Amino acid sequence: MTKLFLQTGADLAFFGEKDFQQLHVVRQLVRDLDIQIEIIGNPTVRESGGLAMSSRKIRLSSAERRTAPKLPEILFQAARRLTSGELVERTLRLSISRSSH
Repeated sequence: MTKLFLQTGADLAFFGEKDFQQLHVVRQLVRDLDIQIEIIGNPTVRESGGLAMSSRKIRLSSAERRTAPKLPEILFQAARRLTSGELVERTLRLSISRSSH
């Protein structure tokens, strides 16, 4: 990113908020290296099924595309189970079962 920013001389760069960590790493890079460019976050755009749009999604099979929008809720449920004392093995089994439906 540093080479791209310096070689293009751009004063604005746009990043999707979908990849929250990347957005913040790039913002920190710009601050740390005092690169004169403004990093602008853009809201996540979602497909009709709720999946965030991304060029990387073309690698997903149709089954994986159906499962992907369910993953955040599956992970939140797993976290709730674990914090309430559910065994890890049972939580994993339930989560995997839910992701395949």
